[in-house]
Amino acid sequence: KTINEVQRWFIEETRLGIPVDFTNEGIYGAAFPGATLFPAQIGLGSTWDRALISRIGAITSAQTKAAGFTNVYSPILDVARDPRWGRVMDCYGEDPYLVSQLGLQQVLAIQKNHNVVSTTKHFAAYSIPIGGRDGSVRTDPQISPREMHTLLLEPFRVAFTKGQAHGTMSSYNDYDGVPVSGSSQFLINLLRQTWGFKGYVVSDSEALEFLWSKHHVAPDNKDAIRQ
Repeated sequence: KTINEVQRWFIEETRLGIPVDFTNEGIYGAAFPGATLFPAQIGLGSTWDRALISRIGAITSAQTKAAGFTNVYSPILDVARDPRWGRVMDCYGEDPYLVSQLGLQQVLAIQKNHNVVSTTKHFAAYSIPIGGRDGSVRTDPQISPREMHTLLLEPFRVAFTKGQAHGTMSSYNDYDGVPVSGSSQFLINLLRQTWGFKGYVVSDSEALEFLWSKHHVAPDNKDAIRQ
């Protein structure tokens, strides 16, 4: 009831009438009281079981839809390359083929019958922060372009070209000195022109603010939004 009231207000009472995209986390299943809780992706990846991942995606999708959400942040397509990194447990594994295949099943199951949008994350070059640490050191991932494409970007390519994932989350790190969330190379040239992505991009956490507060490529929040 609350979601319907909020949606009606945005469509009927705001100047542009743009519908709200109600989003829910989904890496452990739908994230609200009473929803089914699944193991971390590193555990699921250890099964190498496509059918199991598909079933999990279907349940996540059905429960998300039943609660009124239109979008789910799942799957995580980061490839774990450094065991020191604190989010290795959220990855399907260290192999790009394994991550690609399991991620594809999750995307297809979530979006089956146009239930909800699958928003993959974190695009891109997110899972290799310097020294495996986050925070202020999350800049300039140390990986060559060829390795980045063959190791880190392959699961995203599969999700977009074979799974037609309708959403993705831009990561808050940079690559080669350019923040991903303000990068036309990643978000336009590669994502839309090369891979034919027709969905939408959402920024991760404070990724937009980081353009000026951490990466210092924008003088203020307004210019960060422009980028």
